[in-house]
Amino acid sequence: MFLSQITIENFRKIQSLNLELNKGLNLLVGENDSGKTAIIDAIKFILGTHSNDWLRLEKDDFYSADGKTYATEIKILCIFKNLSEDEAAMFLEWLSIEDSNYYLKLTFKAKRKENSNSISEISYDIKAGEDEESGVMSGEARNKLKVTYLKPLRDAEYELAPRKGSRLSQILANYDIFQTEQGNEHPLVDIMNTANTSVNDYFENHEGKAILETINETYLKEFSLINNGVKSKLDISPNELGKILEKLELKGFSKIEVGNLGLGSNNLLFIAAEMLLLKGSNYTGLKLSLIEEIEAHLHPQSQINLIDFLSKQSEKLGIQSIITTHSNSLASKVDLNNIIICKNGKAFSLRKSETKLNAGDYEFLRRFLDDTKANLFFANGVIMVEGDAENLFLPTFAEFIGIPLHKHGISIVNVGSTALLRYAKIFLRADSVKEVLDIPVAVVTDLDIKQKKYFETYTNEIAEYYQIDDAHIKVLTSEFLSIKDIDFSIIQQTKFSEKEAIEKEFRILLPHGQKGIILKRLFELNGISKKIDLESDLLQIKIDALKSKQFEDQKVKYFVGTDWTLEYLLGLSCLKNLFYEAILTAKLLQKSDAFDLNEQEYIDAVYEIKQQVQTDLADWETSKMTIEDIAYKLYWEIMQGKGKNKTSKAIVAQCLASLLEREKNNQPLISRVKEDTYLKYLIDAITHVTNVQP
Repeated sequence: MFLSQITIENFRKIQSLNLELNKGLNLLVGENDSGKTAIIDAIKFILGTHSNDWLRLEKDDFYSADGKTYATEIKILCIFKNLSEDEAAMFLEWLSIEDSNYYLKLTFKAKRKENSNSISEISYDIKAGEDEESGVMSGEARNKLKVTYLKPLRDAEYELAPRKGSRLSQILANYDIFQTEQGNEHPLVDIMNTANTSVNDYFENHEGKAILETINETYLKEFSLINNGVKSKLDISPNELGKILEKLELKGFSKIEVGNLGLGSNNLLFIAAEMLLLKGSNYTGLKLSLIEEIEAHLHPQSQINLIDFLSKQSEKLGIQSIITTHSNSLASKVDLNNIIICKNGKAFSLRKSETKLNAGDYEFLRRFLDDTKANLFFANGVIMVEGDAENLFLPTFAEFIGIPLHKHGISIVNVGSTALLRYAKIFLRADSVKEVLDIPVAVVTDLDIKQKKYFETYTNEIAEYYQIDDAHIKVLTSEFLSIKDIDFSIIQQTKFSEKEAIEKEFRILLPHGQKGIILKRLFELNGISKKIDLESDLLQIKIDALKSKQFEDQKVKYFVGTDWTLEYLLGLSCLKNLFYEAILTAKLLQKSDAFDLNEQEYIDAVYEIKQQVQTDLADWETSKMTIEDIAYKLYWEIMQGKGKNKTSKAIVAQCLASLLEREKNNQPLISRVKEDTYLKYLIDAITHVTNVQP
């Protein structure tokens, strides 16, 4: 049995939510106040917890759109499926049947009305059965639906310590080895009775005798009345099984830690103890654990080990988990099918059939979605870029035009390849009419069409582009079954100007161990060669690229540079002076002896660079070079020079960001940047994710 579906109406910030859950692991991700805890608490209200956490509905638990007017009714509905015969027997009178399968439906309704003193009077009931007006479920049956709950700021050491009603004693009491028939004593009671006899003997007949005699003869005999004399004895108090279990303490130790364990290790111990309850040999009922901020006090490696266990073992152990997290590390290691993005009181599962991701995308993201990219799950908006240059430059550029990304909760995700669409499709819903994920995503990419001058300089032909057509893919997938489910459509739709680029993108998608043999077969088929006439096709290529990269019904939008690359566009823009200065500064920093420069030598070198920039640009403009000629010279001839002269795009971007920071109060330049048509696609991307005009 597992919780298959939960519907929530008018609870806290959730106005309406209907969520299908996985049988095993469900990882709730999202920014603060996105609704993760509301989902957890809704489940607690309707099902209750094994630890009997105190729950009480308040006026603020009723949905309010404006903080002034509150809903008058909360409704929470849970549907349980996959009941075994024994489980079905426990809930027989409340069961429903669909397609010959049993399911159990539980409905929580709370109503609020205000009395004459404007104080809310709240009442609620929980009913079971298909009909919402069905009968009340018995307390015994309700107990079978309780959940294990670990709060976010948990004190694991306190929870595992010996005390009255300790959590550990509650867990152990559910195991069949601690269940005894009436009239029979548990072995632990016999052990404690034996210990008690020894303790009594020590204080009555041995070294402790003097202490007991002093208490009884010197003090109590004098304190108490003659007709009601008081005497004492020393022993281990009540030896009932429940009291014995309350005296037990679960302590951990490791080869590294000496003495008491730290917060992280104690949390692992606490989670293991809670799992013990659900694994009890005589445990019958729902095996559902709710864990908030599972990463609490755990370093990244421990987080990954824990989530890996839950991912692989949940279904095997028959335990369902609903877990919240703010950890990039956890989100990057969990299968996308197990992730649920929470946003503005709504929940969006990423499992197959609910997104526009296909089988090949899931496989690709399983391998390449790391913790540096997983911050996309926790953002107000996302800007996706395909390289280090944009990743380093955009935050400063955004701040320069007055829209600091960090203030708006925007994450920049550096995909590091042209597989931008695979990541973007995480945010595309399969049924966009039914729901749209309210996280704006800007995909920033280059057009990557080289200038005619490049081909005139470096090749005798006008141009040659590379593609893989559908026929070659069909041949490969028929010969290699391991790639039949991989989606190659992105590569097929892309026109590459360099053969190496398409080989690199194609290799990424291939399974390990077969990359070489599949590529060899592709070469045998001559599968990645196709000429395109640049003069006649260039404009159409640009138009097609722009048209194909838009999703009008969703929040994901492409922002494509109008020419070649970011660097070429910077050379065309009003930032060309700073861009040239950044190139020369990057060349200086790349020199092997750059770190040997003292402060004054570095200042002098920077001054010489500034002078060279002014002189060169003035000379080029005087010589009637067009702006395209200057941009080409800056980017391709000076920055991308062959061999040792080639300059790192990342270092240039970093230097340019520093120069922009220097000019942050230059209002005339800021105004020109905002109006620059070559930089417009960057500004439009920033505006899209922040909803702020510069």
